[in-house]
Amino acid sequence: MGLLTELVQLIHSTFLPIDRKNFKKHLHGKIEPTEEELVTIQNFLKKILIEQSSEKNKNISYEKQMERQIEQKKVPYLKELLVEELDFLLVNGVDIDGILDVIYAKGGWAKGFASIRWSYSKKVYVENKAALRGILGFIIYILFSIIIYFIFDASFGIDFNIKGVTIAPLIMLPICIFLSLIFILSLNTEDARIRLKKRHGKIFSK
Repeated sequence: MGLLTELVQLIHSTFLPIDRKNFKKHLHGKIEPTEEELVTIQNFLKKILIEQSSEKNKNISYEKQMERQIEQKKVPYLKELLVEELDFLLVNGVDIDGILDVIYAKGGWAKGFASIRWSYSKKVYVENKAALRGILGFIIYILFSIIIYFIFDASFGIDFNIKGVTIAPLIMLPICIFLSLIFILSLNTEDARIRLKKRHGKIFSK
């Protein structure tokens, strides 16, 4: 039961919190907010930048911190970041494309494929090898499918043919499509990490 529970939790954390509205955007490899979303983001960031300049070296009250957290949770995409993350990105001069790349590289709705993560102790971003996991998973599945096919065919005499036509590819097709999506997501989050390293390398731990 313990192993089954862990497997269910992994699937839930990786695939179920899907933002269906932005599913195609994630597969496309880049977050592209709508004009309405951009206006909301712009207004919020403008307010935060003004507050940062006026509240420098000042102690921020607990009430103010809570108010900021709640406000940020209402903003598209930025709600995926912690308050301290967004402040860190703004202080380091990361532009809007960079901020969106950070959100994408963190996995978006597929947290299991994050190529970066926020370090609570170091207060910087740490790299994950998401693409490597996706590539290895895809290769392992192909090898596993071939082995299972021959074992069942040779040992149990299971016939994968109907009227002379093999149905093994049809059985494997849905899983193969699913794993192809995993492969694409892994590569996309890795691409976002690479873009960030080139343009905003200082946000990563050394």
